Amino acid sequence: MLRFCVIFMLAISLGSVTVAADEAPLLRFNPFEKPVFEEREAVIDNPVEAAAEAPPRLTATLVSEDSPMVILEGDLLGLGQEREGYILKAVRERIAVFEYEGKRVEIEVAGPETGGTVRR
Repeated sequence: MLRFCVIFMLAISLGSVTVAADEAPLLRFNPFEKPVFEEREAVIDNPVEAAAEAPPRLTATLVSEDSPMVILEGDLLGLGQEREGYILKAVRERIAVFEYEGKRVEIEVAGPETGGTVRR
């Protein structure tokens, strides 16, 4: 009798699993599939203005009391020197402070994947 009860309970539980699987909603999409993105061309209203806003690339800073320096677009600059309209005003660790068109601009040293952070 015990064997019959065990077989009966096993049959009922297997039947409920199949019913639950039959009632499961179907997926509308494969969640593991890579998304497809449309490639679009960037539209710039005024390309000259957009190019002027891109700051030069800062690759290194040297903090020193006597003569702080930076490497900006491959050129070594000291305090007061100018490159592309950017005049070096101060140097901090990984940050150079410039004056550009009468405004203070801070440029952070560019990392391997970024162009550096700009604060105006």
